[in-house]
Amino acid sequence: MMKIIDVVDVFFILLTSIYIYGIYKAENQTTFIIFLVLAIAHVMYIVLNTISRNKLDKYVIKEKLKVFKEHHMLEEVFEDIKSGKFVDLNDFKAYVGETNILSILEKFEGKKRFIQNLVINNYGNKTSEIDIIMVHTSGIYVIESKNMYGSVKGIETERNWACDYGTKVIEFYNPVMQNDRHIKELKNLLATSDKKTYKSFVVFTDRLTDLDYNFSSKKGWIHVIKQSQLLEKIEKQSKYSTGILSDIEVDRIADTLDEYIKSFPDAKKIHEDKF
Repeated sequence: MMKIIDVVDVFFILLTSIYIYGIYKAENQTTFIIFLVLAIAHVMYIVLNTISRNKLDKYVIKEKLKVFKEHHMLEEVFEDIKSGKFVDLNDFKAYVGETNILSILEKFEGKKRFIQNLVINNYGNKTSEIDIIMVHTSGIYVIESKNMYGSVKGIETERNWACDYGTKVIEFYNPVMQNDRHIKELKNLLATSDKKTYKSFVVFTDRLTDLDYNFSSKKGWIHVIKQSQLLEKIEKQSKYSTGILSDIEVDRIADTLDEYIKSFPDAKKIHEDKF
């Protein structure tokens, strides 16, 4: 089946051909100028679009090679790439961001277990996905990964934040609110509500040039940081909650979440189809 982007290319090429034919057949100067302008505009679009696509392809290759080199993952992920696991650039960027975070968390000492991409099914076709959960003797760390670049500005109480990429500004849902909801759903799932147990971490890539975050509350368990700050912040946070969970409890909670994932094999697809 022809891809949508290929169909669009063919459509613009056909239009350009029609305009060029119109130039050739123009019977007066006005018609000639109209077709000439339209033809030039479409040719410029095709050229600029091709250049943009080539730049995007080079960026994807660069990002893939970077993460493969850093984490020695080429053989492991090669089959996933061939099979189309990464449906678009955003999907791959999310994977890179989460992989980098996991490599940092591996350095954190103590008994720990990781659960990645947990989709909680709230029935009624309502789902939410938690990027990374680290169950540790010092608590349950709920991590929202944001692999963005440019400058991010946000206020704790505002629904939408903004990312300035230099050429455009994109709004996105407040990740602190997003992670708050994740923690509430996780509490319901695990039937535990001790506030000291749960820690919220929103982690942006170090490619971010500026992180302007206005935090007005006194919720010390909420952190909005860059990847380079992650290990230090988690080590500092863990000192306030040493021994909250025993080694046995860490395994029990992680096993419960693993079993939950197995119980809802289609949950991730349902979640992805929504977006």
